[in-house]
Amino acid sequence: MIFTCLAGFRGKGMLPIGIIITGMVILSACTPTTISYSVQGSGRCQPDHRVGFLRTSHGELVDASGCQVVLTGVNWFGFETSTFVPHGLGVRNLQDMLNQMTQTGFNTIRLPFTNQLFDPASKPRGINYRLNPDLKGLMGLALMDRIIQDAGKIGLKVILDRHDPTADLRPQLWYTDQVPQAGNAILAVNPDWLIIVEGIEQYHGDFYWWGGNLKGAKQFPVQLSRPEKLVYSAHDYGPEVYLQQWLQVPKPADLAHTLPGVWQQHWAYLQKMGIAPVFMGEFGGSSMGNDAEGVWQRTLIAFLKLNNMSYTYWAWNPDSSDTGGILQANWRTVNQSKLNILSAYQWPKLGQPPSHKSKHSENSGAILNAYQWPPSK
Repeated sequence: MIFTCLAGFRGKGMLPIGIIITGMVILSACTPTTISYSVQGSGRCQPDHRVGFLRTSHGELVDASGCQVVLTGVNWFGFETSTFVPHGLGVRNLQDMLNQMTQTGFNTIRLPFTNQLFDPASKPRGINYRLNPDLKGLMGLALMDRIIQDAGKIGLKVILDRHDPTADLRPQLWYTDQVPQAGNAILAVNPDWLIIVEGIEQYHGDFYWWGGNLKGAKQFPVQLSRPEKLVYSAHDYGPEVYLQQWLQVPKPADLAHTLPGVWQQHWAYLQKMGIAPVFMGEFGGSSMGNDAEGVWQRTLIAFLKLNNMSYTYWAWNPDSSDTGGILQANWRTVNQSKLNILSAYQWPKLGQPPSHKSKHSENSGAILNAYQWPPSK
């Protein structure tokens, strides 16, 4: 059974075995920048080293100087829907929205889009041109370019997620087994981009979240012409989206001990074994409390932090029906309970030194102290 994929809906679907390319990271709006400090990763980080374009090294994302970086951001959806524009621009100015993303500590935006966006007949709907006069007349690629350029000016990086072939609909046969061919074609045009390859739902009878199963990548790895540009991506959700078997436990607190093993098996092993970085492209839910949904979310954030894994939270938008968003229904006020937890694991904007005394250190300690698990064997 295949579900129509609407914005904010992540149902279970019976998908053919295979892996798909979901997006490419735009790492510079123009030219590489120079910074004075970065966190040391796999390579030696020198003062005044260049960030440049990203690549991978031993399961880490690193910059042009080999210094480790982490993408911690949000999904801003809408380009993949029949509005053909990220939602919220009917009540907010674009630059004001982007500024709020950086002010709340995020360094990356993931933009889902549909191929139909580039059809000349696909005109954007829902933009308030009084608030956004500079967007008037822009559509499709030109509108996407403007958003990427404005994001780049304030240090936000952008991941393009080819979400659907047509607006609001994911046909059954949009997957193929030609990932290396597609990835290499992209790299032939722009060798600086990362190729982010999303998982599937089921592998050898093991069903997981739609887009979250990467078990087969160990035996059947994606092979690109530039292996250092490969990043795998997973999705993960909690019981409010669907009460999966592994989420059914006697007490919600039990999930803090059982989930890390599930994640290790389905996607985390790739980064922990040094095969390739894992980017958590989607995860989100309404609760950060002590119920099962809240324990799942807080445990996952702690797990990502412990393993230095990149992520984009679903979603910035408040109009995701099954998860809600960082923003509340007025498109201005943030959901502070979500931000309090996410802020415990946010990386600075690339080109900006990290703070050694984070104002969120207490949140970080609370998460890690509350959710401990045995190390994976």
